[in-house]
Amino acid sequence: MPLLRSPILSPRSFVPRRGEGSAGLLVGVALVVAICLAVIGGSLYFIWKGLPQAGDDQAAVIPPEKPITDGKAATPQGPAPQVGQPAPEIEGEDTDGKAFKLSDYRGKVVVLDFWASWCGPCMAAVPHNKSLVKNLEGKSFVFLGVNLDRRKEDGQKAVNEKQINWRSWYDAGNKISRAWGIQFIPAIFVIDQQGVIRHVGLHGAQLDAAVEKLLKDSKST
Repeated sequence: MPLLRSPILSPRSFVPRRGEGSAGLLVGVALVVAICLAVIGGSLYFIWKGLPQAGDDQAAVIPPEKPITDGKAATPQGPAPQVGQPAPEIEGEDTDGKAFKLSDYRGKVVVLDFWASWCGPCMAAVPHNKSLVKNLEGKSFVFLGVNLDRRKEDGQKAVNEKQINWRSWYDAGNKISRAWGIQFIPAIFVIDQQGVIRHVGLHGAQLDAAVEKLLKDSKST
């Protein structure tokens, strides 16, 4: 019985036979182009997947926009306040057009939330934050927001549809967020009764525990 032999590829195997030169060259070029496009496409896909997406449990990037200055100098981007520092004053109007200040709530534990209706993680946190507000009714606590929607109507629509049960400043032209150095949202600050920032970036159960501890410590002093 003759022995079966495996085919052996030699350099000659890749040389097109007479009459096939042009076709073989075109096939080779097309194959190289297809491989390059596949590599580039795959790289772009993984880069895109690495960016924060609406609804992801990540921070959303604040889109750039031209600040609304009303004829005055634009608010410069300030450094983000740190734990242990006094909370910078916030003064402006809420989404209903009523004026109020952060210092109005001195003597209470304050959770300050920078948010927007287009921010998936912000909207995902609304049910928990609503529960926190409801559970601490009657205590020395207040939940406040800073709304970064470009149109006040969008923020007010989210308040109505989600039945958001806390008051928010409308941050026209990102004036407040720039003064606070905010680049990603949601941005959460826990402020004690003396107006000092005690925690930054807490969410969920960790946020609840931090607030409860500050309320408990205030009773024991």
